[in-house]
Amino acid sequence: MEKSNVEFILDMAEELRRENVRFFFLDERWIDEGRDIDLCLHREDTEKFDKIARKMGFRFLSKFPPWKRFYVTYRSGDIILLDVHLGKYEGVSQEILGFGESYWLDPTRQVFYYIYRIGLGEPITKYEKYMKMHLPRVDFNRLEGYLRVYFRNSKELVDKLKGERFNELKPEHRLKHTLTRGLYFGRNTLFKTLRWFWRLFHPAPHVVFLGPNGSGKTTLAKAVVEVAKKGKFKPYYEYGGRYTFRCLKPLNWARSKAKKEAKNVETAVDGGRKKEIVRYNSRAIRLVIPFIYYIEYLLRTLCIYPKRLKYKLVVTDRWFYDLITSPNASKGLTRTLSKLLPKPTLVVYVYNDPDVLVERRKGLSRELIENQLRDFELMSNVFDLRVKSDSKERALEEVMNAIIERL
Repeated sequence: MEKSNVEFILDMAEELRRENVRFFFLDERWIDEGRDIDLCLHREDTEKFDKIARKMGFRFLSKFPPWKRFYVTYRSGDIILLDVHLGKYEGVSQEILGFGESYWLDPTRQVFYYIYRIGLGEPITKYEKYMKMHLPRVDFNRLEGYLRVYFRNSKELVDKLKGERFNELKPEHRLKHTLTRGLYFGRNTLFKTLRWFWRLFHPAPHVVFLGPNGSGKTTLAKAVVEVAKKGKFKPYYEYGGRYTFRCLKPLNWARSKAKKEAKNVETAVDGGRKKEIVRYNSRAIRLVIPFIYYIEYLLRTLCIYPKRLKYKLVVTDRWFYDLITSPNASKGLTRTLSKLLPKPTLVVYVYNDPDVLVERRKGLSRELIENQLRDFELMSNVFDLRVKSDSKERALEEVMNAIIERL
């Protein structure tokens, strides 16, 4: 996580403490690894926490399951997700993991938490670095007392910790705690199943990027994907351009054959690559092509739905609306059919001044760039967000904030 964002979270923690909100961080891995931030919050302080979190720019995501609350924001290259556990941590006495004067667990309780998580099936490598860091300040007698409540081999676990034989840590649950964990497992499984059914009707956001050549739409789309990868939002990215039929594959042969027989073909250099601009000059083709691509993108919408269930975010570089810039498709029909196509969650139009675009794409004529800008304005009714690409950081922040609003 960026240093400025770590400071931001710690400032928030100080304000929560000043307002007498009882909470503590379950671990500190988020500082180094930039993952979601797990913390425990006293149920009676939920309202105060919610008020401060919103004031700090967090968006409340969900209180499902009912023993948790989720908040999210975007700051300086990081998606910050607060995973808030209400009340005591699952199956652990508040005498061990309880609310104290500090919002950090002391080294002894922190190592206990890591071993407890390992006992639930988490990989040892996930916590080894942090256990080793805390060991010099651990009270092993107190730690063994904590472990004895839940594990039969508490003394063995402490001995292996002292010898830093982390890969040999194998907590053995006591029968009573095994039964308790069974109840928690059943509860968690039930709510995971319910959430899966909920996702069928509320899939992950589908974000589409549009824009003329040189606008930076692909760069921005990939930047969004990188930010999502750093956070807990597993992304799926695909190129959604129209130059290859993905669903109506037999039409690729027909398109290739028609292109070879076309008489009006212009060659330009775009980004160091040769680009052929084919003009068929046929009214029939101009009327048929929008319908063909409408079917293609309708099928793509259906094909992308499973991805929206599997991933947390789906990003597509270009979409059906890009057809408006084609010299071989009726603009009126394209606009009409665009209204009948299921709309993505967020359509981002990336643009810049003609002079800037011409400078970025020196192989393309100014006329072509200006025509693209003018054509895209015909589709302005589908744009949810217009972003000028003069500053990558500012553009990325605008897009990420718009995505978070739609989570």
